[in-house]
Amino acid sequence: MFLGRYELFLDVAVILLAIALYLWKHGPPSKEAMHDTIEMLNTKGGIILLLWVTSLVFFFVGIRMVYWGVNMMIENKLSSDNALILSAFNWITGAAFGGAFGAMIKTMTGEEKVIDKPSPSSDQSEK
Repeated sequence: MFLGRYELFLDVAVILLAIALYLWKHGPPSKEAMHDTIEMLNTKGGIILLLWVTSLVFFFVGIRMVYWGVNMMIENKLSSDNALILSAFNWITGAAFGGAFGAMIKTMTGEEKVIDKPSPSSDQSEK
């Protein structure tokens, strides 16, 4: 199957089966439902949701890559100082996961409340 592993194939098959069963029972979504879904994803909460999903994906990819690299070293198929593996792991943990997670945290902090203060020139003109 997929490089001797069937987990990915099984996951994709279950997800596609669930989508097919839902569409068979309820039919395709309406244009209004699709529009509402896109509008929801275009809000601050939707952006946080998308960044959370990408953070999780990169987190689990990083974990699986560590286990894969250690397994390759145990089987003597890879040396422990392989620069390609180290740079890929650095990119996944630093740029990919760190970027998505950092953007999610920044989005969740919110913006500062702006207090409208009259400008000094408008105070003098009113007098």
